[in-house]
Order: sequence, then C-alpha cells, then structure tokens
Amino acid sequence: MLAGFCLVDRYVLVPKVDWSMSQFQVLAPFTGHGVGRRAAIQAFNAFPGRWQVSQIPENEAAVLFWRNVIDTYSGGGFEERLVPSPKRDDEPRNVMLFTAPGPR
Repeated sequence: MLAGFCLVDRYVLVPKVDWSMSQFQVLAPFTGHGVGRRAAIQAFNAFPGRWQVSQIPENEAAVLFWRNVIDTYSGGGFEERLVPSPKRDDEPRNVMLFTAPGPR
C-alpha cells in the first residue's frame, strides 16, 4: 500500500548544497504515525551530503514538521533562513540546511 512519496533532486536555492527535498507527501491515513519522519530519514541516509529542505513560510505545519525532523536528525546542527525562489518570482522560501552523513 502506498503511504506517500518523496522526490529528491539537485535544484538548490543555496550554493554548496548537494540535495534538495523537492517534493514530499504523506497520504492522510498515514499522517501522525511517524511515517513521514521515517521516510525523510531514509531519504537523508540514502543521499549523504549537504541538504536543503524548503517550505512555503505560510505553511506552518510543514515548517514545524521539517524543523522537528531535521533538528532531531542533525542533532541541532542545521541552519534555517528565508531565501528568494527564482522559479517562483522570487517569493521567499523557508530553507533548512544541514549535512546528512549517510546511513547510521
């Protein structure tokens, strides 16, 4: 049964970043059960290097989800900032930056 999906690519808003979480979706029946957290961690472990995960700042649920997952994953070793998105008429994106060491 499909619980959701993630799409990792190399389109980045910040220099010196290897990977971007381009799309991430967990279907409603699976939200709130840790499925998203586990899927995100699997993606980070599968693609070691410098990551960016961006959200629309107004999507508070997404910002809080990613802040929590990335803070836990990185042991607090992440940076968060607003960055203009050239593909979106420079609308700001909340961007979280951290390094994934690979499988743990």
